[in-house]
Amino acid sequence: MQAGDRDLCVRDQSIDDASYQQLPIFLITSRLPDCRGASPILTKQRTDQIRYGRYKASGTRKKPGKTEMQFSQRDYWQADLEKAAGPSRRVMVFIHGYNNYFDEIAVRSQAMRQVTGFEGPIITYSWPSFQAFFRYTVDEANNLWDQPYFYGELLSLARTSNIDDIVVVSHSMGTRSLLAAMERMSRQPDTRKYLDKFRTLIFASGDLDRQIFERSAKNELFSENMMGAQRHVTVFTSNVDRAVGISRILHGYDRLGITKCNDPNIKEPCYPRDPETGEFFDGVTVVDTSNVSGGIIGHADFIDSLAGREYLCAAVLNDGVAIRKLPKLVMAAKSDAGKFCPPVP
Repeated sequence: MQAGDRDLCVRDQSIDDASYQQLPIFLITSRLPDCRGASPILTKQRTDQIRYGRYKASGTRKKPGKTEMQFSQRDYWQADLEKAAGPSRRVMVFIHGYNNYFDEIAVRSQAMRQVTGFEGPIITYSWPSFQAFFRYTVDEANNLWDQPYFYGELLSLARTSNIDDIVVVSHSMGTRSLLAAMERMSRQPDTRKYLDKFRTLIFASGDLDRQIFERSAKNELFSENMMGAQRHVTVFTSNVDRAVGISRILHGYDRLGITKCNDPNIKEPCYPRDPETGEFFDGVTVVDTSNVSGGIIGHADFIDSLAGREYLCAAVLNDGVAIRKLPKLVMAAKSDAGKFCPPVP
């Protein structure tokens, strides 16, 4: 689209547009939308034009329905987001993983809002997953292609004066995007100053090389450049995550989201640790959901299992006070239900 051309996916709106305000979840996407119908549909294709909007999911996590969606102008979307942040001055960003239809992502994001009762707006960031089990390498390519866009959007949020705290929840292949964004932000003085706004980072079922995470945690996430943020990281991992288990076989090295080790001499579970001392990192809580894994694949325990949800609540509510008080390694149990999440109305 040439400069000055009208984006046909965006209709004129005012800050109090009733139909738009009824859509509860904010959206940022680098997917190419199909806007020929009454409500836009996000395709699996790339676009260099980032779009902004809001949506409402329907159906359940097992059977998602059609998502109602509207796009808006960037300036309008920004003003609307700041208004929604209100006195909490907090936002939550969720970035999904591989093989995800947007309707699935929408239901999962909306469930996070309902379960946690998060006090600020929730933003779904959606990159162009190819939505097919056997297109894993295509999703890897698209995730890598998208990482500069995701970084740019996090940086833009951090530069917003009315937002003080940006919680980022990453899932599966999306954990690579989060790690890359934090590393890039830490390396330049003009962007490093915004890191204080990223106090809560969540790596759920990470399809991410565990050793790369460990190296980054040592040299980037908790380095001298980044310690001023008082950051806390929560890692959800499992022994029975079949999706990350396949990724571990494909890549030949341990993955963050599964506790199994490739080294046959190591019999105990593999958790992310300081590569020099072998100790758990200060500022990182590892939640092992092996005993409470939900679903056949066990790849989204942070929201699909009742116990996993409790630790999501512990990490994101009230500046993560609850998760910071827990041991560095937590074995989630079915009896944990009701510990941290507010009652669902």
